[in-house]
Amino acid sequence: MAVVVLAGVLAYGYLSMDLLGLVSSLDKRHMVGRASAPPAKAPIQDPGTYNMNPSPKDISNAKFTSVVLDATTKHTATVIFLHGFGDSGAGWAPVGEQFSRYLPHVKFVFPNAPPLAITAHGGTLTPAWFDLYTPEIAYKMVFDEKRMLLSRQKVMDIINEEIEQNKIPADRIVIGGFSQGCVLGLLIGLTSEQKLAGIIGLSGHIPLPEKIMDLATEANRKTPIFYGHGDSDLVVKYEHGKQSVQLLKDNKYNVQFQTYPHLDHSANDQELRDILAFLLEVIPKVTPGMAKM
Repeated sequence: MAVVVLAGVLAYGYLSMDLLGLVSSLDKRHMVGRASAPPAKAPIQDPGTYNMNPSPKDISNAKFTSVVLDATTKHTATVIFLHGFGDSGAGWAPVGEQFSRYLPHVKFVFPNAPPLAITAHGGTLTPAWFDLYTPEIAYKMVFDEKRMLLSRQKVMDIINEEIEQNKIPADRIVIGGFSQGCVLGLLIGLTSEQKLAGIIGLSGHIPLPEKIMDLATEANRKTPIFYGHGDSDLVVKYEHGKQSVQLLKDNKYNVQFQTYPHLDHSANDQELRDILAFLLEVIPKVTPGMAKM
């Protein structure tokens, strides 16, 4: 069956409305306790030489656990989606279940971030891909670079497992994420040595904006990037999203930016439709004659 994509909007099928209630509250825990959180001074950072492939002895909890939704037909593509701060893979799995109706050939992997003692929240253990040193999220902020790079490596291990064990080519794998997961997903996509099928960033911002282009590889310069952000987001401000997209465009990345009016730090039905359209375009069902599997 042909799929027609016009201006990023799916002109085929629909997503059930039960997703509206689901995603409207995703990652809201990011805001919990911010008003009363004690100010925290960021540790002095000395990144030194970036090791984009840290050795196993440097990585605690060697493997992330994940919520996995297997393909319902022949597995020919994989989507790896990273949740936001304070959430878990289970928070986004129902979206994968709905998408599977239109993408039966796709395996969805939703990794779980480990609990970290969050500096900005007085050391409270919270699922996170990396630490937050201050309650405010800014475009240019001090990042927990060590933990960010370690999390990057663990997700790269998932990607490599798909390639090596499941024989899924890198260009049939999509990496994406929401909020803090968006930050990590962009880091992975921009620094990967392997050309991916696509990159999805939702309600987040570019990681390490003053350094990221020095770390970036050429592998995904032309890879389609879907970047969505609500213009009423008070957690990761819309302006930070626009700045991130502009940086990508200035460096000749193939980025599609979608603004969602009146949307706060969440996703809505229209954004999910747009993501589904994007996935149908970058990892379509493989048919005889077009396959290289």
